[in-house]
Amino acid sequence: MSDPGVEALRVEVCVARGLDARAAAFVSGETLAQLEESADRLVALIDARREEEPTTTDYLAHVMAATRRRKVAVTEMFAGGSPAPQARDERGRYASSFDGGARRPVSAARDPEREHGQLLGQLLGASRSERDANF
Repeated sequence: MSDPGVEALRVEVCVARGLDARAAAFVSGETLAQLEESADRLVALIDARREEEPTTTDYLAHVMAATRRRKVAVTEMFAGGSPAPQARDERGRYASSFDGGARRPVSAARDPEREHGQLLGQLLGASRSERDANF
């Protein structure tokens, strides 16, 4: 059992450093200098832990950064280096496609009436040839 005077001194040292009185259970020492040193180490440990925890306002940024770090670590593990940066256009969007393959450009705009007429002609021609095939 500890001396009640030492227990009161532990609480006083903790409160003087901004800790809760319940933190006195984690402060050890027999002299005032030992108690103060132990309390200082406890404060440093708590402050270091607070710096690691993201605040609610930047939680999403923290998660995204952690995800990026994990992806880079996995890529370096398998490929042996950092991933090459992906090309972006002037608006910041990715300039390359997802699969990296070549894509055919979209043809120039055509007259919708002419397109419609060609489609009907193809469908009617196919319909006539099928009708003649049935005996």
